Amino acid sequence: MGENVVKRFSGDEVWRMRRGMSSALSVPAEDMESPPEDIELLLENMEFTPENLERLLDDRDSPSDGMRISPVDPTKVAAKLKALRLKPGLVLRGYLFREGGNGSGFVYAMPEDAPFPEPEECPTEKAPPLGLFNPPRPPDALEHVMDAFEGDGSPLSFLEASILFRELEEFGAVWHGCSWSCHTILCDYPVRSKISGPYEVDTQLLSGFEHWPWKQPQPNDWRPMVQMEDDGSARVEFITFCGLGLATIFKHVDTYQPASLRLESQIITMAQGEKGYKV
Repeated sequence: MGENVVKRFSGDEVWRMRRGMSSALSVPAEDMESPPEDIELLLENMEFTPENLERLLDDRDSPSDGMRISPVDPTKVAAKLKALRLKPGLVLRGYLFREGGNGSGFVYAMPEDAPFPEPEECPTEKAPPLGLFNPPRPPDALEHVMDAFEGDGSPLSFLEASILFRELEEFGAVWHGCSWSCHTILCDYPVRSKISGPYEVDTQLLSGFEHWPWKQPQPNDWRPMVQMEDDGSARVEFITFCGLGLATIFKHVDTYQPASLRLESQIITMAQGEKGYKV
């Protein structure tokens, strides 16, 4: 029996990893529409004319609303991976959904020669219409998107898998569709941690952090950790800050069974403040 392997990763390593994945999966600006402006604020600052009223009414729905095939090829993210790779003959394909400034995306692993149908041609779990909670599913899609990848068995491969899965889940997310992008991975005490998310931590949200009530023991080492077991299974742990709703410190624990990159994830609330934001 060999010894279990424990590996920790620095803030710079994690930042570069996440930045590379998110940039490869970035959707063009024309598809990342801003939330609708507040009508009362518009009326305060706009001369009230029939022409302006007509423009307001016309802007209520974007011409890009609805479900469509993504113009961005999510397969590009494979070029950003160091310890993972796409299995030969497989690709990633995506759909984008937009509705009133909100949106999300859906990524599927497919055989490279399989057709990728228009959204309305795909089966869904529920009756139409297609939407944020009723995405299309191509008939030839693999059961799990991570089944398309294989790793070199290193601790890095499992950390990459944990970050990659979340970035794929966040593909094309806009406004109320955002979740993972609201999290910043912490590698040190929050007020001095290297930022590894798309948003900097608002220091006001960390006001009085030293007095926050902790539901779990404070970590001695904040850096992301991978533990490899003798049987080939693995556990990934990392800590994030999220200001959505209430400012919260979360611990994420992902477990991997031998010979699989499908993760079982647990999210634990470690500490919570009194401030936050809404989207």
